[in-house]
Amino acid sequence: YQRRVRGRARTITMPGVDELVVAIAAQGEVVKQMKTAGASKDELKPEVEKLLALKNDLPDGHELKPKPKGKKGKSEQPKKEQPKPKPKKEQPQPKTVDADDAWSLVARNLVGMEDEATIKKVLGGKRPLHVLYSLPTTKQVDTSVLVALTKVADFLNAGCKVTVLLADVHSTLDETAVPFELHAARCAYYQAMIQELIQGFGAPLQNLKISIGSDHQLNDKFMLDVYRLSSLVSLERAEQGVLGVAVPHWSADTTDEDRGKIKMGQLMYPCLASLDAEYCKADVQFGPASSAEMFAFARHFLPLIDYAPRAHMLHSVDLPEDMSFDLLAALNKKLGKAFCEEKNVTKNGPLLFAQLVIFPWLNGGKFEIAREEKHGGALEFATFEALYSAFESGQLFPADLKLGVTKNLELLLQTVTSKKEALLKLEQAAYPVAEKKVKEKKAKEGKDTSNRPSDEELAKIKAAKAAKKKANTDAMKAGKKGKEAEAKANGKDNQLAAAVEPRKKNAPASGDHTAACLDIRVGKIVEVFHIEKSDKLFGEMIECGDPEGPRQIASGLRSFYSLEQLKDRHVLVICNLKPRKMGEFKSHGMVMCAESEDGSHVEFIDPPSKCVPGDRIVFQGVPGEILSPAQVAKHKVVDKLFPDLKTNDNREATWNGVVFGTVHGPCTAPTLAGAHIH
Repeated sequence: YQRRVRGRARTITMPGVDELVVAIAAQGEVVKQMKTAGASKDELKPEVEKLLALKNDLPDGHELKPKPKGKKGKSEQPKKEQPKPKPKKEQPQPKTVDADDAWSLVARNLVGMEDEATIKKVLGGKRPLHVLYSLPTTKQVDTSVLVALTKVADFLNAGCKVTVLLADVHSTLDETAVPFELHAARCAYYQAMIQELIQGFGAPLQNLKISIGSDHQLNDKFMLDVYRLSSLVSLERAEQGVLGVAVPHWSADTTDEDRGKIKMGQLMYPCLASLDAEYCKADVQFGPASSAEMFAFARHFLPLIDYAPRAHMLHSVDLPEDMSFDLLAALNKKLGKAFCEEKNVTKNGPLLFAQLVIFPWLNGGKFEIAREEKHGGALEFATFEALYSAFESGQLFPADLKLGVTKNLELLLQTVTSKKEALLKLEQAAYPVAEKKVKEKKAKEGKDTSNRPSDEELAKIKAAKAAKKKANTDAMKAGKKGKEAEAKANGKDNQLAAAVEPRKKNAPASGDHTAACLDIRVGKIVEVFHIEKSDKLFGEMIECGDPEGPRQIASGLRSFYSLEQLKDRHVLVICNLKPRKMGEFKSHGMVMCAESEDGSHVEFIDPPSKCVPGDRIVFQGVPGEILSPAQVAKHKVVDKLFPDLKTNDNREATWNGVVFGTVHGPCTAPTLAGAHIH
């Protein structure tokens, strides 16, 4: 019979093969039609096997019979001996971790978590939990990033999959905008630093993925989802979602002018961050505690565009400012300047850093302090609790703690230090330092300098000014001596000494201010009302003894008091503050309250019962004169004094340990002892 084979017509006359060739052609057509119709591999497999079986029944040498694999008609050549591959540097392998141990690693040192049940379910399942950590590249990798990477190492050691998203697009939306041309350099620097730091923790890199946000954030589908999501978000909800991330949290002192400074790009931040979780296919979003509002935004809005809500985990990076420094800097100098007061365990950056970074890195190892023998010899601590107790009791001194943290941090950063030169080059390319322009003094062409005094005349002018200054100083000294002589002649030298010496002893250093600089008065709330468009603020008219009448003041106390509780109540009012607009309401002062440590309870500081509106609060023995509102604002007096305002064990109001009140007695809090006053 005749048929086309490989594009040519051929007549095949072989005994016993005719039926096979026809069957092969028919079966080949069946397979071809199934492929055209889009059949799956599983559906095609049995038909292809039938076709191959028919072809294998053909006699050897037939052109349709498949050739044996591996035989190309050439004589076999002896295999050349291949050189042995160089041994690769061993990388830590993902460990098999049971669900309980994995949960302990994941949950330690977290300050918040949402949807714990989902996280535990995936951890105990067959696939790894996928965690997304979005990291802006606006600044060099510092100790706060190291705190976060400590948790990333925990996730990897727990068998999780982690995606670190270098948020280059997000970084342009932050307050510290990143120039576009530096994106590539900053991402390269961050990638190198993160890999070296994770190796320092001994965590496996196989489940770590470092992605760049613009790889998916600039594609059409992502941008369409941004538009879909933004169409559902109100301006107020967008502002709330960005708080603590691109802009600071609002406070009672935030004005409309402050709110008006938020940029349109910053309002987009929550939408982009929410969609990152979907496009990276993450189970959990991870970030600092300041991201809580943004993660809550994602959980609320993702389901509205048919995407699943994500769980989230929060960690604390609330390191003091003096503990936030570049990891490529001189560690001993930076840590040496950190505040570390003896026995103070509440405000102690090195101690907090040991808890959040060093002990998780040690992973059961001992915290060693190589102290010299003349200072008591070496020390070691098996747990953070032991270190904490030793410092709190005074057995461990600040210098010893700093020494231990420095040495352990140096060991942790060994992989970084070994490549410091290369990493510094990457850092310098990513964060170039602007060169200072040296201004050359040039005489302007055509300018007449004939009237300029000669060098001799300038010297005479300078000498005359110095003589005048000396004369003024001598006159002041003579006047002071005259007053002292007059006081002595009148028999008042003892009284003068008694009045002057305590003042000299307690006088603050030049430029410092005391609580005596504040104009604090007793006030009576004569009228109180809710401020419109606010669910936190009361508006109050408070009688403070001003000739103009009651002051208009706003206070954010609606969560703690009712209107009835405030009416006719006596309170303390700071009166020498500049007026501040709060919403549509202008406030001319501040009421003073005590607050519990967790912020759940706030109560007024009460003046003595016999006080009347206008009575001034005094700080016995504390020097200082009442400043003007402009001076208080210029020198940030309130911000400097408030940390030392608190109630003592007797609930008496104090500043720096000095009880304050009126001639009728001390001011007190109704119930709170040892509470901060603000």
